[in-house]
Amino acid sequence: LREAYDRLKSQVERRIAVEDKLRYDATHDTLTGLPNRNYILLQLEDCVKRHQRNEEYHFAVLFMDIDNFKMINDSLGHQVGDDLLIEVGHRLTATLRSLDTVVRAGSDITARLGGDEFIVLLDGLKNITDAAVVADRLQEQIAEPFIIGDHRLATTLSIGIAVDQEGRFSAEELIRDADTAMYRAKSLGKDRYAIFDHEMHEEVAQRMKIENELRHAIDQNQFELVYQPIIELTSSEICGFEALLRWTLSDGSLISPDKFIPIAEETGTIVSIGRWILENACRQIKQWNDQIKDRAPLFISVNLSKRQVVEHTLPQDIEQILEQTGVTGDQLKLEITESLIMEQPEAIVDALFKIKLLGIELYMDDFGTGHSSLSCLHGFPIDVLKIDQSFIANMDENRDFASVVHAIIMLAQNIGVRVTAEGIENHDQLTQLMAMDCDYGQGFLFAKPLPAMKAWDLIQSQGEWRLSA
Repeated sequence: LREAYDRLKSQVERRIAVEDKLRYDATHDTLTGLPNRNYILLQLEDCVKRHQRNEEYHFAVLFMDIDNFKMINDSLGHQVGDDLLIEVGHRLTATLRSLDTVVRAGSDITARLGGDEFIVLLDGLKNITDAAVVADRLQEQIAEPFIIGDHRLATTLSIGIAVDQEGRFSAEELIRDADTAMYRAKSLGKDRYAIFDHEMHEEVAQRMKIENELRHAIDQNQFELVYQPIIELTSSEICGFEALLRWTLSDGSLISPDKFIPIAEETGTIVSIGRWILENACRQIKQWNDQIKDRAPLFISVNLSKRQVVEHTLPQDIEQILEQTGVTGDQLKLEITESLIMEQPEAIVDALFKIKLLGIELYMDDFGTGHSSLSCLHGFPIDVLKIDQSFIANMDENRDFASVVHAIIMLAQNIGVRVTAEGIENHDQLTQLMAMDCDYGQGFLFAKPLPAMKAWDLIQSQGEWRLSA
C-alpha cells in the first residue's frame, strides 16, 4: 500500500510539474525568461480595471525597440544577437528594480514581445509624469556598451509611452498606442522617447499606406530615376550623374524620399528597391556611354542604404548586375553615408573592400554631418568625400564654413582622397570652391535632378557647353 501511495504521489507531482511548466511556457519568453505578450496582456487588463475603479491609481506602458538591432544581428550572427537580447532584458529588469522607491508604489513587469521589442508595465506610479523619468533612466543604462563575446556593442533604445488616459479600455489599445509612440521616437532620430497623443493616429494611417504601397511599387512601375550631373570643376565638364529615386503613388501624388526611405529601411523593402535602382542606373549609363562619341565614358553614382551594406551577398549582387548590364566597375560609383560608416565599421569594412575589388570607387556622402575625422579614412577604402551641402550653403555668409571646407579639401588631398561639393547654387560658391582646388561639384547651379531624356539632352549639349565661374 505504501509503494502504491508513493507511485501515485510521484505521478501527481510529475503531472503538476508538467502543468506548471506548460503554464510557465505559455506566459514566458523562451530566450530571455521574461514574461511574454500573453502575460503582459493579462496584467494590463487588471491595471485598466483598477484604474476604472480608482482614478487615483496610475500606470503606464513603455514599448521599447533596440535601435539598429537587425544590423547587429545580420552582421555578427544570430547567436550574438540572442546574447544581446538576453543582456538587454537583464539590464532593463535591474534598472527598474533600482527605481522602485523613486517613482512607484506598486510592482513592475519587464516583458519581451518578440524580436528586439520589449515592454515595461509601470504599475502604481506615484505621478503619471514619472513614466518619462523611467524612460530616461532605461535609455541611459542601455546606452552603456555591452560586451558580448569578443564584441563591444553600443546600442540605444527608442521608447513609446502610453499612459492611463480617458478613452482607453483595453490592454491591446495601450500596447498599440505605445507602439505608435515608439515609431514616432524612431522617426525623430532614435535614442529617445515619445509620449502618445491622438494626432499620431493619422501619422500611423499614412505610414501603413506607404508600407502597403511600397510592397507593390516596383511591380506597378511607380518608381522613376532622375539624374543630377556631377561636374569636374577644373574643366567644367560633366563627368557623371547621381541617380536619385522618385516615387509617384497610384493616385498620382508624389512621396518625398525623406518620408518613404526610412520606412523602407525599417521594413526591409529597401533591399529590393536598392537592387532595382542599381540595375536601372547601370542600364541607363550603359545606354548613354554606348551613344556618346569622342569623349571619356560617364559614370553613374548610386546611394547604398544601411540594409544593403550589411547584406552578406551585396558584393556578389553588384558583380552580377555589372555582368548583366555590361557596365564596367569604373563606370559605377557607390555612395555610403558618413553616419553608416561610423555606426557599423566592423560590419561593413569587409564588404567595402570586396566591392573595391570590382573596380568600383566608394564615396562618403554627407561628410561633416557625423562624428568621423579624416584620420579614420585610412581604415576604409574611400575614394571621394562629398561635403554636405549645409557647409556650402553657409560659405557666403560665414567665413568659418569656408575655412572648414578649405581645410577638408586640403587634408583630403594630402591623403589621396578627392572631394565633391554638394549643393552649389551660385557662382560665388563655385568661384570659392575652384580657388580651393575642389575636384567635383553638383547642385542647382548646374542642373536640378533631371528625367533620363532631359539628362541625355544635357549630355548632347556638352560638346560646346561650358560653365564659366
